[in-house]
Amino acid sequence: MNRHVFRLSQLRMIVAMTRSGVISVHNKIPWQHSGDLTRFKALTWGCPVIMGRKTWDSLGHKPLLNRANIILSRREKLETTAGTIAPRSHMQTSVSMFYDIERALGFCGARHNGTIWIIGGAEIYAAYMHLVSAIDVTYVPDNINSDTPGAVLFPPIPEAFKEGFEQAHPLNPKLTLAEYRWNRPV
Repeated sequence: MNRHVFRLSQLRMIVAMTRSGVISVHNKIPWQHSGDLTRFKALTWGCPVIMGRKTWDSLGHKPLLNRANIILSRREKLETTAGTIAPRSHMQTSVSMFYDIERALGFCGARHNGTIWIIGGAEIYAAYMHLVSAIDVTYVPDNINSDTPGAVLFPPIPEAFKEGFEQAHPLNPKLTLAEYRWNRPV
């Protein structure tokens, strides 16, 4: 990994989930809370976002605006609303695809000196968990059991992460915001 252009303190996760850890059902977010979407947009605006192919599919193959959309996939090509893209190591559009974590991080670190966001799904969260400095969580009030057919769960948060805060969302008090920070030198 190109550590001279990438610092672990830059890497954060953002997730909305139920208290039982559900992040999606059948590859769709089963709730709509405008406060959550507003916060997501505010935090990730202008930053690279790294996602898995299933998350990309759930977005309808449309890139998130004003963000470098980085997709991790084992596939050779991916569909976008602008056509097909193949893996690349340069940025011609707002969408780039990589096969592995190290190349995706090197790409982001070489082009961006701010926060890099991991936005899902479950496999990508699990793969990056040991690298992130913090996890920004929005707990939604929806009651979806973890054993619901098609439910996808956020991976367990390791004990190395300590809760930094938990508070009601300022725009929607039904939502709870929390931050977990990894207690390690970065």
